[in-house]
Amino acid sequence: MEDVLYRLLNIIQFLAKQNLAFRGHREDIRGDDSGNRGNFLELVHLLAEYDPLLMEHLTKIKLGARVTPDISHNDQMSQVLRYVHIEGEKVAVVESFIDFFQPKGKNAEDLSNDIIAKITSDGLDIQNLRGQAYDNAATIWNALVAVTGQAVKRVTETRWSARHVAVKMLKNKFEGVLEVLEQLTDSSQTSETRSGASLLLTAMQSFNFLTFLGFWAAVLPEVDDAQIYLQQRGLSVDKCAQKLCALKTLLVESRDRLVQEAIDFAKTLCEKLGIELKTRRIRRKKRMHGDESSADAALSHEQEIRREVFASLDKIIQEMTTRFQQIQEISDKFGFLMPAKLLDSKFECDLSHVLEDIDKDEFQMERKRLQQFIACSESEEDISGKGPLELLQFIQKLNLGISVPNIVILIRIYLTLAISVASCERSFSKLKLIKNYLRSTMSSARLSNLAILSIEQELAANIDFDKVISDFAAHKARRIRL
Repeated sequence: MEDVLYRLLNIIQFLAKQNLAFRGHREDIRGDDSGNRGNFLELVHLLAEYDPLLMEHLTKIKLGARVTPDISHNDQMSQVLRYVHIEGEKVAVVESFIDFFQPKGKNAEDLSNDIIAKITSDGLDIQNLRGQAYDNAATIWNALVAVTGQAVKRVTETRWSARHVAVKMLKNKFEGVLEVLEQLTDSSQTSETRSGASLLLTAMQSFNFLTFLGFWAAVLPEVDDAQIYLQQRGLSVDKCAQKLCALKTLLVESRDRLVQEAIDFAKTLCEKLGIELKTRRIRRKKRMHGDESSADAALSHEQEIRREVFASLDKIIQEMTTRFQQIQEISDKFGFLMPAKLLDSKFECDLSHVLEDIDKDEFQMERKRLQQFIACSESEEDISGKGPLELLQFIQKLNLGISVPNIVILIRIYLTLAISVASCERSFSKLKLIKNYLRSTMSSARLSNLAILSIEQELAANIDFDKVISDFAAHKARRIRL
């Protein structure tokens, strides 16, 4: 029986990892012509063709079940915990999917109560949770502050630049797109198709459109690179702030060049495709009798477009400053944890915002202790130019954690602060694969268990089947929670 369970557990792990359904329309395990018995039973029968032990087991049992699925419209909230995992000398920032759960309410206060109840049921102390991140849900954060009575450190929401690929394709295949649209204006097409294609042709064959096409094709790749970087698991606040600062600096320093290159691109393409550069009509002020005549100051069409592109670029820079202000503020507040500052005896650390976590005098003693140890250390590793994560790894490598506990606590708090909700977004991608309309009656517990096996595949691959089988035998039941 134990050998059979090994085989069945491997089948379960495979199906969960591939996000495949277990059950089918007809589930007669012994039937030779039962139609779709589901992936699980079909795999069991397939392996039994080559496995005498499994084939012998199938001849002795019978299993039957039927489910009529309906379309489920239950809201699901994804819970991901970010923490610092220390194992010997190895230090890593980990984001782990916990489960999905159904919130009971819709408004911010109800959602915040659901979150607190879930945290409590998981056996976690909310006092030890030092950061939170939501997808465009500032009201939840405000409600949590009201319920818990404390302002948990917060980071900004992240938005995506998914239009980058579309803009890149349109720029590279612009002439081909025009040809397709011209074909769609043929009389053989419907009136709606002809009208839509004609409107697009008119809009695309203009200096304005081509200028902004060249502009966005140059700007969006940089924004896309930054947003992909921000979605990395375990990314720390200081690395995030550095990347955002680099992007903002690039846009500011390349401001004139980006606009000029966009205009040059539009001029070149207009000349190549024979698109006429329209002149802008000058609006003249009405003059009354006796007014002195003077030349009306007016912008040319190119100057007007240049002004609009500059305004768009300035808006991007302004929005970056506003949206990521909290990231920069947190980075500045914890900036003293950077090794270059922490190990510099001349630098004065501002601890006014972290005194609730540590004792100021103890921190200063530990700081001097760390400085003296590194000064006397024979290690050739230079950490002065590195970040807090590397400093924590250095402390663990030299077994200094017991000597500088407050510094370790501060670094772990800082590294725990989330940058984005990308891990939650990824879990929802799995949710759509696991709980589709054919499996809409799946319970929340089963959904979460399958999601864990699918999302945390590295952990699932290391499951000790011996322990699972022992637990199975101890319960003496056919159905247990694995």
